[in-house]
Amino acid sequence: MKYTLYIYLAFAMCLLPCSPMAAMHYAFTRLGVMNGLSDNQVQHILQLPDGRMAITTNGNINLFDGMHFSYIHRNDSDVCSLPLYTGAYHVYVGKDDRLWVKDWERVFCLDLCSGHYVPCPNRLLCEMGNGETVLDLFLDSEKGMWLVTKRGLRNEKSGRHIVLPPKAGTLQDLEVDADRLYLFFSTGILRCHDRTSGKLLYESAAYGIDERPLFDAASLVVKAPDGRFYQIRVGRRSALLVFSPNSRTWRRLIDTDTLLHTLIVPDTTTAYVSCTHGIYSVHLPHGSHQLYQSIPTTDGSKVSGDINTIFQDRQQGIWVGTSNRGLYYAHPKRYLFHSASYPIPVVLQAKQKALPWIQYGGMRFNDVLIDSRGWTWCGTMDGLRLYVPESDSVRTWYTEDGLSNNFVHAIVEDRSGRIWVSTSYGISRITTDGNPDSLVIASFQKEDGTLGGEYRNGEARVLADGRIVMEGVDGWTVFHPDSVSIPIQAFRPILAGLTMNGQPIACHSLPQNERHVFTHKENNLGFRFVVPNYAWPGHTCYRYRLVHGADSTWFMASRRQNSELVDASGHLHLSYALLPSGHYRLQVQASTLSGYWDEPATEVEFEVLAPWWRTQTAYAIYAVILLLVIACSVWLYVRLTKLRIQRCHKEEILLLRIQNLIERCDNYERHAEECTTTADVPAEPPISATDSEFLNRAVALVEAHMGATAYSVEQLSKDLCMERSGLYKKLNALVDKSPSLFIRSIRLRRAADLIMEGRMSMTEIAEHVGFSSASYMGKCFQEEFGCKPSEYARKTRKST
Repeated sequence: MKYTLYIYLAFAMCLLPCSPMAAMHYAFTRLGVMNGLSDNQVQHILQLPDGRMAITTNGNINLFDGMHFSYIHRNDSDVCSLPLYTGAYHVYVGKDDRLWVKDWERVFCLDLCSGHYVPCPNRLLCEMGNGETVLDLFLDSEKGMWLVTKRGLRNEKSGRHIVLPPKAGTLQDLEVDADRLYLFFSTGILRCHDRTSGKLLYESAAYGIDERPLFDAASLVVKAPDGRFYQIRVGRRSALLVFSPNSRTWRRLIDTDTLLHTLIVPDTTTAYVSCTHGIYSVHLPHGSHQLYQSIPTTDGSKVSGDINTIFQDRQQGIWVGTSNRGLYYAHPKRYLFHSASYPIPVVLQAKQKALPWIQYGGMRFNDVLIDSRGWTWCGTMDGLRLYVPESDSVRTWYTEDGLSNNFVHAIVEDRSGRIWVSTSYGISRITTDGNPDSLVIASFQKEDGTLGGEYRNGEARVLADGRIVMEGVDGWTVFHPDSVSIPIQAFRPILAGLTMNGQPIACHSLPQNERHVFTHKENNLGFRFVVPNYAWPGHTCYRYRLVHGADSTWFMASRRQNSELVDASGHLHLSYALLPSGHYRLQVQASTLSGYWDEPATEVEFEVLAPWWRTQTAYAIYAVILLLVIACSVWLYVRLTKLRIQRCHKEEILLLRIQNLIERCDNYERHAEECTTTADVPAEPPISATDSEFLNRAVALVEAHMGATAYSVEQLSKDLCMERSGLYKKLNALVDKSPSLFIRSIRLRRAADLIMEGRMSMTEIAEHVGFSSASYMGKCFQEEFGCKPSEYARKTRKST
């Protein structure tokens, strides 16, 4: 019994806090060069506005997003002189996303947007100082820039100068609060000015004149949540001082020969100060302090001394930088389970060793538990099985349902009715409201403090104080169920990586706050988002959507449910292949609890350009070409239509000519028949004596002027004392011919008589009857008689 008690006391001592970090259940995880840190000599730690950590080492500035360290190499031209600063590393972040680093009479600046150092920063400082040489610079807690020049202290925004009295010493720090500006000098003097007018309101000294040489080397000021200013002063000695603006009084909390480095003030009761020998824990109400020379780590070891800087992030996590061992991180609620690799104390062991398997209902299980509700839980090698009384259905849960692993080893129920199961990789908690269909499963793994290896079958029990102990193959885990909870917190994700067609591209090489533009061949995109969830990366839940047109559906992702999207560090990986052209907006939100989305979504706007043949210019060209084709088609159609009409017209004319020819042939045949009839056959038309006299007179006039080629229709109408129109109507009615044809017919008949006589040539006959040429007479003769003049006599003789 005594032996068991000693073991229990030894075990209890192991769990008792041995430092302020242990009292808050801190267990530090190491991050060094093997994790991507540029070097292990950490000088300063700062959190950026987007949540990333900026870790300054002797070699470089490291940016940490929770998974990857990145750093940019610095050239000699990136550093400029800062004569009045004689302290160690001091880092500021300005409103313009510039990171300023001061280090012993020099300064350099990193542009966080471009990811590059500002070349020749003295030009930028000279411009900010309105042409004056900048001797030192400060940024207050509101990111306001203050420059020290020969004329005094200049506000970069307002341009107002404040005279710095030489008797106060060198300005080493400044801070603002409401409308007050507080200046801290190397002599320990504090001067309070009106922030707007620059008027001096009061002056206060932290110590007497005789102590000024002891603390004149450097200063670090932190404004606490309660409005007080805590200051570290170093020189031949070091001191931690606190100034109350309300009472305008100073108080000295630490006075030591040990070199103090940095401090944090998490709340109104405690402050932590890093030094060369460890960490001071200061109880602020009483002013007492204690030096702890080591901090515990997650692997069970301790880091002694070598602590250079300490920082608390906005998630209440603690970062410790060492001089030669890299970076350490812890959170008071990160390691909710206490595990050890050494054998479990006897007092925590089960009274009887569990069997490799348990037989229940004719089947073998790793462990069986009948809980307070009467439900039977069975651990199998492939999932957690539940039997509910008066129900024939059997329910089984797997890793895709939230279990940490499918191989369930041990099952136990805590005093609140929650079920805890140990698996081959981590521990899971099952809570229910009494309905077996509405279970909520939360899983915890190595990063939460569980064992990294497997647990044993059936080795889980509840202790008298409510704690649960689970034995593993290589150790044990003990925890109190009521202390296992993940704080609900929302985060704004950061775009940390981008791949295009499988090739990574730097995010800072893309335009900031603008729409990213990709060609149609760059439509295979991958995005990596990180969140500043350094304490519980495995419990990060995401929701995301790609807004394109009418599609705006949200999708959920977490490590438990989508391991292909969320990796072990809690980073979200999204891939989109063969994106069609158009505008896109990718929105991502993150939280430790699905459904809690209080932080604004991170938006990435981008555009995938259409190929040149699908651009608006191409469409305009297509439209022009189409209009030209239509115009050419219309022109061609009109032209072809005209040609067709002309062809049809010519065909009609030809048909008319053929018809006229046929009619003439018929007339010729009738004339020939008339010529073959006997001469005594009367052929006179039935006309009146007046008309006959008119025709005889007209014929006589034409025959009288037979040789006159100029005898025309006008002359004939005058000789007959008639109008031309009347003559036309008269002749057309009597002989069915026009006056011109009437005259020509008389001449041609006279020519025919002369041809029959045969005494004159064709030329003489043409001249005699009034034709201009024999050829013209031959053409008209053929039209009149249907044959040539030379053929007329022969045909006439044959017919007779």
